[in-house]
Amino acid sequence: MCGLCERSEIEARLKDAVEESKIRYESAKVQYQRTVNQLEDLGRTHPDGALTYRLALRDFDHARESYNKALLRFNKLILHGELSAEAVP
Repeated sequence: MCGLCERSEIEARLKDAVEESKIRYESAKVQYQRTVNQLEDLGRTHPDGALTYRLALRDFDHARESYNKALLRFNKLILHGELSAEAVP
């Protein structure tokens, strides 16, 4: 396989990873916002509300971190031509 072909394939996979992680991030953000609104209705001390909030916040943080990492990997390839083992999803 030619170097340019391989780079194009890696670039496409990284771009797909960015898109997938963006979708998960947007979904987690919406769920987190819903949970915050729901928590206001239940009250901050309600056990179900507190647990739901912690879980939504955890999912949101994880999705945001995954999206950030995907963007960084993609940017390293595009801006600096960096291809490393951890760069390929």
